[in-house]
Parts: sequence; C-alpha cells; structure tokens
Amino acid sequence: MEKAKQQIGDRYRINLRTRLCLHFAALLMSVLLFPASLLAQIDQTNTPDNRLKADAINLKIEAIEASTTLDEQTASTLVDLYRRALTNLESARSERAAAEELSESAANAPEELERVRQSIELLQTGTAEDSLELSAQMDQPALEQLLADEKAALIDEQARLATLRDRQATEVARPGLARQRLGDARVERETTTSELNASAPLGETREITEARRMHLESRAQRLSAEINKLEQEILTHDVRLQLLEKQQELASLSVERARIRARILEDRISDWRNAEATQALQEAVTTGQDLVNQHERVRKLAVENIELGDRLTRRSLEVQETSDQRDEARDLLGRLNDDLNATSNRLAIAGLNRAMGQLLIDQKRSLPNLRSLQKQAVEREQLLADVGLEQVDYREQRRALRDIDSYVESIVSGLPAGEAEPLREQI
Repeated sequence: MEKAKQQIGDRYRINLRTRLCLHFAALLMSVLLFPASLLAQIDQTNTPDNRLKADAINLKIEAIEASTTLDEQTASTLVDLYRRALTNLESARSERAAAEELSESAANAPEELERVRQSIELLQTGTAEDSLELSAQMDQPALEQLLADEKAALIDEQARLATLRDRQATEVARPGLARQRLGDARVERETTTSELNASAPLGETREITEARRMHLESRAQRLSAEINKLEQEILTHDVRLQLLEKQQELASLSVERARIRARILEDRISDWRNAEATQALQEAVTTGQDLVNQHERVRKLAVENIELGDRLTRRSLEVQETSDQRDEARDLLGRLNDDLNATSNRLAIAGLNRAMGQLLIDQKRSLPNLRSLQKQAVEREQLLADVGLEQVDYREQRRALRDIDSYVESIVSGLPAGEAEPLREQI
C-alpha cells in the first residue's frame, strides 16, 4: 500500500513539474514574441516604402512648419531636405513612366512597323491624280476649296515630317549620351548607398538624421529609376530607330503625294483661269472690231474690256510662273532637309573629322545663291502687292456693276436724250 501511494505521489509530482515547465515555456514564448510583434507593427509604419511617400513627407513638412519648438535654422534645413526628397520621388515616378513607355513602344514596334510598311505600299501603288477623284463638272470655286484643303493637309504632313526628322536626329545620338549618363548614374547611386550606410555625423540631431536619410533614400530611388530607364532606352534603341526611319519614309511619301495633288489642282485652276482670260480677250477684241462705227463711249468700254482681258492673261501667266518657282523651291527645301538630316546623323555617329569637314564644305558650295533667292523673293512680293491693288480696283468695279442701271446712267450722263436712249439700250 505504501509503495502504491509513493508511486502515485511520484507520478503527480512529475505531471506537475511537466505542467509547470510547459506553462513557463508558453509564458516565455509570449514574452519573447509580444515585443517582436509590437516592434514589427511599429517599424512597419517606418519602412522605406511607407516613409518615402509624398503624402507622408508632406505631413512631416506641415508638422515642422507648425512646430513652435524647433529653431528656425533646424526647421529650414528639415523642410529643404524633405522638399528635395519630394522632388526626387517625383523624378523617380517620371523615370519609371518613361521606362514603361519605352518598353511598351518596343513591344508594339513590330506591329506598328508592319502597319507603316503596308501604308507605304498602299501609297506607292496608287497615283496622286487617282486619289483626287476630280470630275470634269467641277467648277473653279469647288477646285479652289479642294486646293485649300490640300494645302492645309500638306502643311500638316510637312510639320509631321519635320517632327520625325528631329526625333530621328535625336535618337541617333542618344545611345552614346545614354551610356555616358548611365555610368555617371551608377557612380552616383553607389555614392548615395555609401552615405546611407555611413554613421550619422557627430552632433547631428535625430530629426536631421531622419530627414537626411529620407533625402538619400529618395535620391537612391530616383537614380535606380533613371538607371532602369536608360537601360531600357539602350536596349530598345535599334527597334525604335527602325520604326522612326519607316515612319519618316511614310511621312516623306505623304508630303510628296500632297504636293503632287496640290500641283494638279493648281494646274487645273490655272488652266481654267487661262481659258477664261483668253475667252475674255477674244470676246473683247471681237467686240472692239464690231464697234468701229459705234458711239465713242461704247468704244471706250470695249477698249477697257480688251485691256482687262490682256491683264488677266498676263496675270495668269505670272501666277503660273510663280507656282512653278514655288514648286521648285519646295523640291529644293526637301532635298536640303534630307541632306541636313543625313549630315546630322553622320555627325552624331562619327563626330567631326576631316572627311566630314570636306563634306560640309562641298554641301555649302552646292547651296543655291542667296542673292538670287532674295531677288526672287522681292519680285514675288512686288507681284503680290500689284495683284493686291488690282484686286481692290476690281472689287470696286464689281461693286459698281451690281447696280447696272446706275452704272449705265453714269456712262450716258451728259448726253442729249435722243443720243442717250439708244446708247442706254445698246449697253
């Protein structure tokens, strides 16, 4: 019996000891884990991802500006550091967006390139005259309206071509510049990382240390985003440049097509005007021959009509000549732009050397004579002035002809009634 009681007591003490050990272990684990979880919860609000947010930094700036305990110099330093951190964050955001855009453009480049190639083939298969769909029934006002639309389209196409040329010239030079900046940015990031890993300077306050580290962390973010963008730029350069070249080819064809369409319309309008001027001159001459025995004032009107027809014929020829000169100037401008674009690309790739210097000299010698171009410009300005004055005079005459009765009365005024009445009926 005593032995059984002793065994039961030993078993009880063992169980009690075991329970006490387990309870102590649980208590120890809770003591150890509670501060860790609490610390993690506190530190979670102070991680770089959360601290480096514009809203959080703006709140810090507002708190500093509202503080009454910070001295002016410390507050100014803190605000400056936080604002520079905000600038870095905004720059990092822009760099990331640019990198995404570069990546997306490179991904879409093959499909876009195929679309541009199809557009080029479509332009090369048809003719400009067929695309106009002109009909013989179109009168001069309709042709002039169509010409105005074509000129507006031509201006748009020329602007687009100029933009593509500028983009291509910039893109050709970008790889070298991007690689140089990439190296500098990596060095700056390493320097920033070293500054972050270094201990705070002696005597620096906790507030300044926190603000300075935020500024350094934001700078590191900005540099990392810029490095990523530069790497994307270099990686996608070839495919983007190929697409730009094809887009420029398409824009050049579109400009040339628009020029041809405008020239066709100008020729049609010029032919119309020439035909009208010739017909008016012939009618005036015929009328003048028939009016040899007519009244002096009727003969005067006939002479004025002949002179008007002659002026219309001369002006039509001058307009046609000016149109031809303008077409030549457009073609010359296109060739000069192509030469300039090609030379800029060579300079961007190879730099200035003896061969490039000789090429530039040869191109300068092949340029048109500046004085001759200036003389032509002065002559065209004078022609425009003369035509403008004539238009004013013709408007006045047409305004007077709107009231035919008053116009006829002005001609027959001062004549006897017996002479004026037959003349009035004849006019």
